[in-house]
Amino acid sequence: MHRRYPSALHALFTLVTTEHEHSFLSLYLHNPLLGPTLLVHTLRPLLHHAAPLLIERVLSVSRSEAPALYALSIFAVNTLGAVILMPVETVRKRLQVQTRGGARELPTCVAVGRNYTGFGDCLRRVVMEEGGRRSVRSGGKHGSGSSRSGRPRASSWGGDGWGVQGLYRGFGTQIVLNAATALLGLVNGLPTEDDW
Repeated sequence: MHRRYPSALHALFTLVTTEHEHSFLSLYLHNPLLGPTLLVHTLRPLLHHAAPLLIERVLSVSRSEAPALYALSIFAVNTLGAVILMPVETVRKRLQVQTRGGARELPTCVAVGRNYTGFGDCLRRVVMEEGGRRSVRSGGKHGSGSSRSGRPRASSWGGDGWGVQGLYRGFGTQIVLNAATALLGLVNGLPTEDDW
């Protein structure tokens, strides 16, 4: 464990004096972080609270009359929300962990990109540097994923370095979570003997 701060107050003081230009407000209003943070914390509750209204009023699917279709609709809306929010959250987290000012870097357990200049730069670099190039090896001396020179060939799902896989890390887990939520909502919404 790499302990840099002995207490929370020391951490706050150190962050303000070394990384945030001696301004307490810059902790909250730091330009690259403000946009993605507002977007995430606005869209997530909006999607959460608007989903039932959208399904019942726009799609005309009632929870009591068609519980399976309602659960499927909840799954679809939650998945659409994940498709929209995951890239923004990924960029926001990347911007949060990079050091600013004269602060020294903390060692991390996973590789983290550094020196992002803002939301657009981080988004572009994740797509360009982390998406796409994958080595697919199967049978044979060289395998189907490598060329004769031994270098991995770009796979068909990512192209030559272009890809959004870096923005959607954990998307499969999110889909499973959405499916479990929809299934639990379906089981909870089924009519019982008392409803008949």
